[in-house]
Amino acid sequence: MTIRSTSPDARQENSSYHSPYLAEYYDIYIRDRNDVPIYSRVLSELASRDEPVTVLDIGTGTGRIIHALAAQCPSTNVRFLGLDNVAAMLDRAPDDLESLSLWKDTKAQPLVDLAIFAFGSVTYMHEPDQDERFFEQIAKILRPNTGRAYISVLKVLSDGGEAMAQSAQPLASAVCPSKSFPDIIYRETWPSHNLVGNVWHTTRRIVVSQVMADGQEKVSSGLFSHLNIRKARIWTAADVRMTAAKTGLRLLDIIEDTDESPDEKIFVLGVDV
Repeated sequence: MTIRSTSPDARQENSSYHSPYLAEYYDIYIRDRNDVPIYSRVLSELASRDEPVTVLDIGTGTGRIIHALAAQCPSTNVRFLGLDNVAAMLDRAPDDLESLSLWKDTKAQPLVDLAIFAFGSVTYMHEPDQDERFFEQIAKILRPNTGRAYISVLKVLSDGGEAMAQSAQPLASAVCPSKSFPDIIYRETWPSHNLVGNVWHTTRRIVVSQVMADGQEKVSSGLFSHLNIRKARIWTAADVRMTAAKTGLRLLDIIEDTDESPDEKIFVLGVDV
């Protein structure tokens, strides 16, 4: 998972944030995104109907989306649910977000009025048939007729995005200081970034180090150098439409070129009843 000394790098696939340090690094990386208003407008309309509303944030991470939605739409008829499989991310969820919960009892799943899979996270579902299994689950939990799933795909990983994805590789080490841990800084480089079939394979090295009194950086005990192979699949509109049709869903709309988040496409799905 991680190396807690200066020993050789740990290599992992698509699991970059399994530590408090890396969970915070993700928060820093994503802090300037402005996609919440897109989902807030949808939720405001749902909440205005004075009927119970269930919102599911898939891959909730540290609760960025539903924390903002709860603050903007404090209606008592809205229930927020967050779903994530990384404990370190959930541990960073704000203490006041009491409604953030992780579904463990699959027999007790409520019907969902608004499902959100933000910031292109669906592209990490790159294994064979993984897309169909995911869409099948979405079809089971969405409320018939009115339930909607908003699935984000970054444009670099959709139709015509190959050139943009290739140019996304940083030319130099990305450096940022921690906001939670004194004297800690994060450095990220991409030793490799290649398209294999329809999946981008990106090797990311994230070094967590401490700035000493003399200004030197040291990867000391408790810190680490983390080598991660991230795999992200290209999802075209045709892919989404075909998979939806196979699993009982309908592609109702594609939201793109918004002022808030111009670098992504959001596919809006409903249950085909």
